[in-house]
Amino acid sequence: MNQSIERSEKPIIFQLIGVGIAGILVLMLATRLFRAIDSLTPWDWSGLTKLARIIVVVTIIISLLLVYMNGKKERYAIRDGSVVVSKGSLGKRQNIYNAAHITSLSVRQPFFGKRYGYGNVMFHMDKLEQNNEVV
Repeated sequence: MNQSIERSEKPIIFQLIGVGIAGILVLMLATRLFRAIDSLTPWDWSGLTKLARIIVVVTIIISLLLVYMNGKKERYAIRDGSVVVSKGSLGKRQNIYNAAHITSLSVRQPFFGKRYGYGNVMFHMDKLEQNNEVV
């Protein structure tokens, strides 16, 4: 049996929204901070304020791209007696877990997961003595 497990897009969307909102708040805070400093000093800080805005905007864009790429690069599959977890977009890493060693399964849903119907399937293995997140 070879079956691929589709990953939900909803967690990625929520993470992107959260990172975007946090970035906008940091941008607003940095702008207010530099304006306050500019009003207290006799020299002109407007160039430094613009540079800080550009740095914050570039950081927001890079953060959004990293969240999106990390969310899209994980793949899960069920193959003949094993669970395969593939990670990586440029370099690929695969972990193969024998299904015979899986002792139990559980589902973990965060607040938005319960509301919008997604979550993480956790499988527990005695041989590795650790819990492994699958989906």
